[in-house]
Amino acid sequence: LLGSELALRPGLFTVQSSIVELPLYVGLGALSGGVAVVFEQATSRARALFQPESAAAAAGPLSAVPLFLRPALGGAACGLLGIAFPQILFFGYSTLDAILATGETAVTA
Repeated sequence: LLGSELALRPGLFTVQSSIVELPLYVGLGALSGGVAVVFEQATSRARALFQPESAAAAAGPLSAVPLFLRPALGGAACGLLGIAFPQILFFGYSTLDAILATGETAVTA
């Protein structure tokens, strides 16, 4: 679809001082690892909401929701998040390029 053109056009980046920047990247990696752990726990808790009763655990509060309604429930939750925080919605590569070029957000709340 894009041919030989890049989907994202990254800006110029040069390492100014590896002694200064390396700890920042280590910190960014640690922060990313922490976010991954929180995301995994949130996913496990969301799954537990729909788990049927078993010998190991009680039934989740949403276990009675029929299977065919669960995607609609997820879509409604995503829609509510999009209404509450419209800046998380993605409007395409041209918008992303503009954000990267100017540093300003595309949607003003």
